[in-house]
Amino acid sequence: MFLTRLWHGKPAPDWKLSGKNLLDTPAFAFWKEWYQGYLTGHPMDWNLQREVALIPDADWKKGAEHIARLIEEIRARFEAPSATPYQPTEQERNNVAARVSMNREALALSIAGVLEQIAAFREQVRKNNRGCPR
Repeated sequence: MFLTRLWHGKPAPDWKLSGKNLLDTPAFAFWKEWYQGYLTGHPMDWNLQREVALIPDADWKKGAEHIARLIEEIRARFEAPSATPYQPTEQERNNVAARVSMNREALALSIAGVLEQIAAFREQVRKNNRGCPR
């Protein structure tokens, strides 16, 4: 699909309305950016695209300007700065350190078991891959 020209080699439609190109209006800015992202191999965030696709049909029927406003609201949510990561207090860090210290042997055994399982799984994958044609 990505190798197929958009208009299948035919001339692009005339997008002019009242002497101006619709694709150069703010209502179509998102769609130009969306398409350009695919052309350049840098598509927009999948979750953003999903939110736009899930805009209710009733809203789509209200026209391009209405959809453009909704899309900008969606984009604002995606571009909002993320919350500050949790910073534990000194007391919380001390509590965790004390619990790790008390359970050091149990943790070491658990970790060793997990490492053994990973090694066994890795070996199984290698065996399975040896039988696959290249």
